[in-house]
Amino acid sequence: MTTDMSRRRLFALGGGALGAAAAGSFLPPSLQAAIAAQPAADRSGGAGLEAVEHVVILMQENRSFDHYFGMLRGVRGFGDRNAIELPSGRPVFEQPGPLGAPVLPFPVREAAEAQKKDLQYIGALDHSWNGGAKAWADGWMNGWVTAKTAATMAYYDRGDIPLHYELADTFTVCDAYHSSIHTSTSPNRNHLWSGTTGTEANGRRAVGNDAYDEGSHPGYDWGTYAERLEKAGRSWKTYTEWENFTDNQIEFFATFKAVARKALARTGGHTYMESFYAAVREADTEGERERLLGLLDEGVAALTAADRSLFDRGLRRVRTGTLADEFAEDVAAGTLPEVSYLVPSAVDSEHPSVSSPVHSATIVYKVLDALGRHPDVWRRTVVLINYDENDGFFDHVPPPVAPAEVTEEHWEGRPTGLGVRVPLLVVSPWSVGGYVCSEVFDHTSVIRLLERWTGVEEPNISDWRRQVTGDLTSAFDFTRARRQPETEQPAAIPPFGGRWQP
Repeated sequence: MTTDMSRRRLFALGGGALGAAAAGSFLPPSLQAAIAAQPAADRSGGAGLEAVEHVVILMQENRSFDHYFGMLRGVRGFGDRNAIELPSGRPVFEQPGPLGAPVLPFPVREAAEAQKKDLQYIGALDHSWNGGAKAWADGWMNGWVTAKTAATMAYYDRGDIPLHYELADTFTVCDAYHSSIHTSTSPNRNHLWSGTTGTEANGRRAVGNDAYDEGSHPGYDWGTYAERLEKAGRSWKTYTEWENFTDNQIEFFATFKAVARKALARTGGHTYMESFYAAVREADTEGERERLLGLLDEGVAALTAADRSLFDRGLRRVRTGTLADEFAEDVAAGTLPEVSYLVPSAVDSEHPSVSSPVHSATIVYKVLDALGRHPDVWRRTVVLINYDENDGFFDHVPPPVAPAEVTEEHWEGRPTGLGVRVPLLVVSPWSVGGYVCSEVFDHTSVIRLLERWTGVEEPNISDWRRQVTGDLTSAFDFTRARRQPETEQPAAIPPFGGRWQP
């Protein structure tokens, strides 16, 4: 798909979206209207978190903060005057290359044009436990090119990812939000769902994607925050599709794997969700597809009420391409749960090599449009758009790490986290204004916000993380009314510590 075609796809979504884009905004017109029409009393008065009724969590894939927002004004990006100096005396933005010559950040657009490729679709890089450690380089942040490739230094700007930048301009972006661990998707999503990543069955720390071998993986045996919400009688739900890029992390916990096995008992040998839904996707006919889904429904109907609730909230998938529609239906029906986890398909996941920023813009646009079309829901909702890990793309800010005596935050002689900075966009009536929040956060901060709001605690989060990271409340202003800021295309900023580079 070309960039132009991708953008036309985005513009065509929702009533009036093309006109809005032509007028200079990529936000859904419904959302713009909802922000403008919201009574000031709903945006002020000191109600605090009590004013929130819904939290929507959309965790996307594999982008670092500098990779997306290094060129955004007002953040710790390429204009960071406090950027560290490397042992060589060179700025951190001049990463040592394999032949000795430094490699500086460079625009994806220039590289794409030179190679006659689509700038939206770039390749993935190493994002393993060992690769992350090499890039981090004991906190010097000078191993990026040698641990990955020179492509690690590629970045997007406002012209490449306009919706992302407009969301930052309109709402609040966090520039000290970190992934939870120096490694890949699964351990980071463990932190989002449960506050930690423990050990595998063989005793090794869960720092890889071992859980994706679902046929043999026993499932993680510690509790999830979803189970704690369930026990407390708080509503929650995962929105995901027949194909979800194996990103619905809750499927890899032992409690939910056991529920899945019982629900799948009548489906002809399937014992885990991905195996079954792969068969559904690959069925030769619609009739065969419906037969399989009917067998699943029979198995779900035979579950206990408690297990059926866990299945319907955490494991049930909807037809490919309908996640946003399912979400919109719940918004319109007044049945949106208190906590929603959105888990898109591969093409909408934003993962390099299989997805793109513009594809993710489509799903983001639809979700925000669904809320904007129902202002009564919008003015009580928080949407968090974050990224599980950095994929291997450069970021210049050294993350806080635990001292050696905090053994639960170490494995194989090195700290597990915090990991590399990733973007977090806080979209809500109480974060309108185009602000930057620079308090240190990680994925466990999302749970801590839910803790503050619901009163349901998560014991898995380590004391060290609670000391070092915040609970996201500083990203909101419940004390003053805010209107949507007028935005314009700002002039280019001098990157890399304020110095133009040739």
